[in-house]
Formats: sequence, C-alpha cells, structure tokens
Amino acid sequence: METKQKLIGYRKMAGLTQDEIADKLKISRSTYLKKENDPGKFTFDEQKSIQEILSQKVPEMPNIFL
Repeated sequence: METKQKLIGYRKMAGLTQDEIADKLKISRSTYLKKENDPGKFTFDEQKSIQEILSQKVPEMPNIFL
C-alpha cells in the first residue's frame, strides 16, 4: 500500500480531519491537503509529528512513512 493511502486511512481511523492535523502541524489546510496527496513533500519533522499524532489515537500503528 502506498504512503498516501496509509496516511489517509490511518487519519480516518484516528477520527481526525485534515483541518485538525493541519492545525496541529501549524500549517494551512490547503498546504496539508497538497502534502497529503504527495506525502514525500512532508518534512522529516512533519512526518514525525504526524506519526506521533496518529499513534495517540491508533495504538500499535506502523510507521507510515517508510
């Protein structure tokens, strides 16, 4: 499964909207949407933050950015 599908799937499993994750990352929703559609554009720090945010809601979640 590609990173984009994993990211969207785990975000939805966590019950979080694009707005909520964008807010936590301190970026706009439109910027988040662009990056969610091309996850390679997330910085390493953003990837780490997203992983932490989702892991709080989805226990034992694998690293989605591998």
